[in-house]
Amino acid sequence: MGTFTVPVLPYVAPYGGASKVVLSLADVAPAKNICLSAFPDENLSYQNAKLQFFHTDAAMLASLGFPGVADSRVNAKFFCSYLDLMATKKARIEPDADSIVTGATFGVGFRMAIVAYGMDASVTSSFSGIAASAKLGIGSTSYQILPIGGGLEVLRTAKPLITNLTGDFTIETLEAIGAVQHELAQLYVNKNTRMTPELVSVDIDIDKLAWIYSGGKSEDYMHILQGQHYALQRAYRGESSNEAIGHGKDGGALWPVPDDGAAPDYEGIVQDFYSRILKLEADEKPAALQKQIQLMVSAGD
Repeated sequence: MGTFTVPVLPYVAPYGGASKVVLSLADVAPAKNICLSAFPDENLSYQNAKLQFFHTDAAMLASLGFPGVADSRVNAKFFCSYLDLMATKKARIEPDADSIVTGATFGVGFRMAIVAYGMDASVTSSFSGIAASAKLGIGSTSYQILPIGGGLEVLRTAKPLITNLTGDFTIETLEAIGAVQHELAQLYVNKNTRMTPELVSVDIDIDKLAWIYSGGKSEDYMHILQGQHYALQRAYRGESSNEAIGHGKDGGALWPVPDDGAAPDYEGIVQDFYSRILKLEADEKPAALQKQIQLMVSAGD
């Protein structure tokens, strides 16, 4: 089973007929498939206060609670990233037949969104490079901070960050971050100060997600993409679902041929694409959808 980690907002609540739903994943899968079954043990010690740097885009920053971090300078060349400065602990999650969430990390600290304007990509590969360039007047920066978890008022060294929730990301900002990291380590790791952690990321089961995206036809993303690509090409040619499947069974040139000889359920994937995505019956031709289908086919051109 493969997994990947997704940063999320801390909101977990009833939604769509299910309880304990990770609301940040509401657009990813049905509610019953994005439930969080466990929270961290209060007696579990925090891991060391880590500073982690991630490249991302404006859409991801907006989904993490930073909707306006990319300001009016968006016409300029810009790069988005974020920093996580947190003491963390993992929740022990039991296997769940439905949920794609296999792990969850909770933390106390800060998440900082950073946007660098007019800088070279080689400079923006690290937060120290961004700060140094801004100090030298090479481009400009902006940042926003979100406190993560409750009880942060005891962090004396965090006051410069808390009182300046937006500003320019500079060498001075880095110095303040370093001081906060040191105090986080002292409070959480050495003294295990009681504070309230919040959800910061979840681990997603790749196979279960593929199964959902294929309409329950495959756990292999490559097979799903091959089958859906074939379905899209046949829809582009004006064929119904039954015609596309019949063409494929007759040896159509676009019907995917697996290298390993283990033929997946392409017929089911094609049927699912037409019914779930195009909203068409088995014998219904996609004449009214040609404009949308053409956009899908030409995406990226």
